[in-house]
Amino acid sequence: MTRLLAYLDPTPVWQFRSLLLEGLANTVALALCTLVLAIPPALAIALGRRHGPAWLATPLTGLVWLARSVPAVMLVVFIYLALPFVGPAFSAFASTLIALTVAQTVYFSEVFRGALAAIGQGQWDAAHSLGMAPLHILARVIGPQAAVVGAAPFASSLVLLVQNTSIASAIALTDLTQAALAVQNMTTQPSPLVAAGLGYLAIILPLVRLTRRWERRVARAF
Repeated sequence: MTRLLAYLDPTPVWQFRSLLLEGLANTVALALCTLVLAIPPALAIALGRRHGPAWLATPLTGLVWLARSVPAVMLVVFIYLALPFVGPAFSAFASTLIALTVAQTVYFSEVFRGALAAIGQGQWDAAHSLGMAPLHILARVIGPQAAVVGAAPFASSLVLLVQNTSIASAIALTDLTQAALAVQNMTTQPSPLVAAGLGYLAIILPLVRLTRRWERRVARAF
C-alpha cells in the first residue's frame, strides 16, 4: 500500500511544479509550431504526388519513403549534435522543431494524399466540363470532400505529433517527459512520471474524442 501511495504523492509534483509546467509549455509549443510548419509542405507534397506530373511525383514519393525510414529521434540527435560540425548549429528547441516538422510533414502528406485519392476522378472531370480552373476545382469541389474524409486520420496524426514531442528528451530539452524524469531523479519518487502521463492525457484525450466524432460523421456521410 505504501508503494502505491508513492505514485500518488503530490509533494514532489508541487515542489517542482515550475519545472513541470515549463516542460508542459514546451511540449504544447512544439506541437503547435510543428502543426503550423508541417501542413503547407505536406499539402504540396500530397498534391504533387497525386496530381503532379511523373517527373515531380516520382522524386516526391522517394523523398517521403526516405523520410519515413529515419526515426525522428535519430534525426533530432543528428541535427543537434552532428550537423554543427559541417553546418549551422541550432538550439535544442529549434533542432526538435525541425525534426518534428520533417517527420510530421511526411505523416500529414500521406493523410492528405489518401483523402485526395478517395475522391473519384469523375469529380474532377465533371468540374472540368463546367469550365472550372484547377485551383477552383480543388478549393470548391475536391477540397471540402477530402477534408471530411481525411479529418479522422488527420486527428490521429495530431495525437502522434503530441506523442512524438517526447523526442526532445534525447537532447535534454525540457519537454514534459524530460522535466518529469529530472524531478523523478531528484526526488526518487515516481509521482512526477504519473503527473507527466496525466499531462499527456489532458492534451491527447480531446484529440481522441475529436477523432471518434469525425469517424462517426464520415460513417454517416458515406
